[in-house]
Amino acid sequence: MTVDQWYSYYDGLTLTAPGGLDIDHTVPLAEARDSGASAWTTKRRKAYANDLDAERSLVAVTARTNRSKADQGPADWMPPLADALCTYATDWVATKLR
Repeated sequence: MTVDQWYSYYDGLTLTAPGGLDIDHTVPLAEARDSGASAWTTKRRKAYANDLDAERSLVAVTARTNRSKADQGPADWMPPLADALCTYATDWVATKLR
């Protein structure tokens, strides 16, 4: 029997039950809207919200950590795990550029 595991790189926790996970938009939808996505077509906004083509856009993280982030960007929120800071900043910039 295998046990599924999910690693939340924001806080360094490994979960074995998906109920403790959220799927986080690296760049929150509200922040994207406030920084220009409000001018996008509905089709483009939906594509961004459901972007499965870039691993950096949507990440599985602990629900608690994702909810502490809410709609904040890096100026107001960074992952609590020090080892995640560079990855998060890189993912943020790559997502914004994409």
